[in-house]
Amino acid sequence: MAKIPAKSMKMWLGQYALAARLTGAGVDVTQELAKSECLGDEGPRRVVGNYDYAFPFMGLFDGAAGELDAIVHALLGSASDHYVTLALGSAVGDVAYDGAVSLAGKPLSASLGSVQALNLDLSGRAGLSRGVLLGNGTTTQAESLASVNMGTTIAGQVFRAIFRVITFDGTDITLKVQESQQDDGDPDTFADITGVTSGALTAAGVVAAQSTAATEAYKRLNISGTFTSAVIAVSAGVVAGT
Repeated sequence: MAKIPAKSMKMWLGQYALAARLTGAGVDVTQELAKSECLGDEGPRRVVGNYDYAFPFMGLFDGAAGELDAIVHALLGSASDHYVTLALGSAVGDVAYDGAVSLAGKPLSASLGSVQALNLDLSGRAGLSRGVLLGNGTTTQAESLASVNMGTTIAGQVFRAIFRVITFDGTDITLKVQESQQDDGDPDTFADITGVTSGALTAAGVVAAQSTAATEAYKRLNISGTFTSAVIAVSAGVVAGT
């Protein structure tokens, strides 16, 4: 596989697109491995436990309203889930990591001969998923986007989607994830996954929705509503550990 340039990555925090505001980004996943060897064992023994994750983002200070410092400062003291996505590309089907985070730190620094830097330490507070982008870009009408073979899920697994409306001009917009056994929906037509929808949104915002019912392999984004233009980003995947 060809190497992928870093500039193709996309990041969102809440309803904000951050790629044009950051100089670097990543996701750090650590696995709990408790040592359990006894005196008579040959070599180490470990018990696999829970996992943890964080999204370290590196950026440049911008004090204007609606820019990075103001976006992140609003997270201070907040006990709410703030949904973050790091996508390894911008097209439908590209890998995306989704999580809910709290702000652990926002160090601001500067040194002679350099720019003012603002970094973000975002610590995970809910399940992490490795999924795909189901939509990213501008939509101007009701439509269904290309489907992606995400594989089936079984009852009990958490299939989660994060719906983002970044800019919006219109009355309302509804985003739904649909499923089918076939890529073309024939003869098994695409149908809504119950509960995995943004509901009718009337302004920019972010909604996370999930289902624990079994799902079919092919999934796509369906867009409906009364609007003239909207910039959206939708990612979905199975939450690790479920």
